[in-house]
Amino acid sequence: STAYSTTWPPGWKPPTPPPTAARAHPEHHPAPTRIDVAPPCETDNVKRPDLDDLVRLRRARDRMDRDYAQPLDVPALARQALMSTGHFSRSFRAAYGETP
Repeated sequence: STAYSTTWPPGWKPPTPPPTAARAHPEHHPAPTRIDVAPPCETDNVKRPDLDDLVRLRRARDRMDRDYAQPLDVPALARQALMSTGHFSRSFRAAYGETP
């Protein structure tokens, strides 16, 4: 096992915080607001559907609602929406929060 050294390298000393008087009191001097950039998320690389895709997805959903008694044919709905079956299912889930 490797033992970690608790000594600092020669000549290194930890940074010292500013004196207490130099720190601003939050009530009198609030910190400037800053818009932080969120860290990358695994959903950032998911393409959001554009308006034309949403129109086609809405038509497919309307068709599913209208033909509720019929068996669901996802490949036919995807063809009607001008998408592959996989792309249709992913886009439908992104738009409506559920799979077709």
